[in-house]
Amino acid sequence: MDKATLLLEAADILNSNLKVKSLLENILNITLRYMNAAAASVFLINDRLKRLELYLMAGEENPKIWGSQLSLGQGIAGWVAENGEAVISDDARSDPRFYAGFEDMAAFKTGALLCVPIRRREKILGVVEALNPQGGAKFSQDDLETLMALSGEMAISLENAMLIEKFEKNSREKELLFEISKKLNTFLELDSILDTILDGLSEVIEYDMAAIFLVDPITGLINPEVEKSKTRGSDEFYPENFLIKLGDGLVGWVAKNGQSVLVPDVTADQRYIEFRSKTASEMVVPIKSNKGVVGVLNIEGDEANKYSDEDLKLLEIFAGHAAVAIERAQLLDELLSKRKLEEELKIARRIQLTFLPSKQPEIAGYDIWAINRSYDEVGGDYYDFIPIVENQYGIAVGDVAGKGIPAAIIMAAFRSSLKAEIRNNFAIRTILYKVNNLLFESIEPGNYVTAVYGVLDSQNSIFTFSNAGHNPPIFIRADGRYEELSIGGMALGIIPDCQYIEKPIYLSLGDIIVFYTDGVTETFNSSEEEYGVERLIRIVMGSSGCSANEISSKILGDLEVFRNGISQTDDYTLIIMKKL
Repeated sequence: MDKATLLLEAADILNSNLKVKSLLENILNITLRYMNAAAASVFLINDRLKRLELYLMAGEENPKIWGSQLSLGQGIAGWVAENGEAVISDDARSDPRFYAGFEDMAAFKTGALLCVPIRRREKILGVVEALNPQGGAKFSQDDLETLMALSGEMAISLENAMLIEKFEKNSREKELLFEISKKLNTFLELDSILDTILDGLSEVIEYDMAAIFLVDPITGLINPEVEKSKTRGSDEFYPENFLIKLGDGLVGWVAKNGQSVLVPDVTADQRYIEFRSKTASEMVVPIKSNKGVVGVLNIEGDEANKYSDEDLKLLEIFAGHAAVAIERAQLLDELLSKRKLEEELKIARRIQLTFLPSKQPEIAGYDIWAINRSYDEVGGDYYDFIPIVENQYGIAVGDVAGKGIPAAIIMAAFRSSLKAEIRNNFAIRTILYKVNNLLFESIEPGNYVTAVYGVLDSQNSIFTFSNAGHNPPIFIRADGRYEELSIGGMALGIIPDCQYIEKPIYLSLGDIIVFYTDGVTETFNSSEEEYGVERLIRIVMGSSGCSANEISSKILGDLEVFRNGISQTDDYTLIIMKKL
């Protein structure tokens, strides 16, 4: 068979299955067949751990060996991986670089050897070896050139297989994070939330020990007692009354500075304080809420260099989900501990108020005023202004079907889901898609949330939004034209996998956007007439020269006149945003 035909045939075999394990077996089989060898082996380079990992070694009578390791430079294979040069030898055992450590495991004695690097775009991915030609022959220079050519095809297939494996791993991680986030939304008790976090973490990142530490908001100390923290995988226990001060050790440093750390070798980090004797590497990330660092998530490994930068990023995302759930649980615990059962409504209202902005937003080039009033002690309306990056702000308005405590609980779940997804995604349609699925899994059938979420780019005067079944915000231009912002999709939590459309609008001087909930336009007077959208538009147009606060006051004043003594019967939220 000529070399071109051989390479084409080899490429077909290599690309027939791009699962890494199957591909390695195909590489081995090709090497055995085309080199007419008694045995072959494949090593892959682990860049992070700076070593070669033997994934496969086989021949007609030899077992497969998985998981053995070589340092870069160790043995002939390690030398080839380090130097990128091929080796051909009639008697490998006489070569001073030869390493015989695998022969006892394989019950195999190496004679002649071909060893070539698997190279792709100047990067060495691994090494392939052909051992002992059949019939006692020797490997020729032509054999070496053939294996070098084959290694190029192997490199292309191996790179593709690794990319596919990485993509599939990322997809699995996102699915697991989604499932864990759903579980966290079902708990309000802190103890259950901490258990769920650690149990879920084991499905995302392999660890030998994991712990959550919570910062005492009064003393500022980090307390690892059972009621204050959770651990997994440790057979060593904290001494009684053991406290960690802010700044002490890796955990204390992260709690104080609010920054994540990845330590490949704890013995080389001066901040490390030994507690668990087996620990060799460690990742520590802060758990942040709106109040600052509320805790620390700690992962330890028994092997140096166990964790990568990608692992650290994944742990930070996980900590973001954990922070929302812990904050919710802590707020509930704090408030419920201060009141008796008969004060439940007042406590719930206080919880709800902590979810709403405590002051009016200040955004350069815009005049914004917002107001929320509940029909009962607690309500189902929600709004928020969320800084994303410089000059970009998320604006959210939502309304839960129903009233009272049930609506407030659903509103809290909606807020938690929305904030968690805003941290992890920039596309509005993706945020609403995931929030919809989380709510569908978390709330009872018949309940739902209508919402508008958009992002204001204050520098470029662009507002991009999507409307999830909510009362359309009114966009009134300075020249008197107006439109209702209805583009988006279905209300949240009704059916899964809904798709949402987002749309940008461009703002000019004097343009006004009015966000509102149905408690504004569906107000009735004593004649059972509805206030309506048209009346709202007339009031805003007639007040277009006023400030956002003044426009809001005129609307509320007109509502009072319209009701003519009839009491408010629904929650309402109103936001006026005017371009200056």
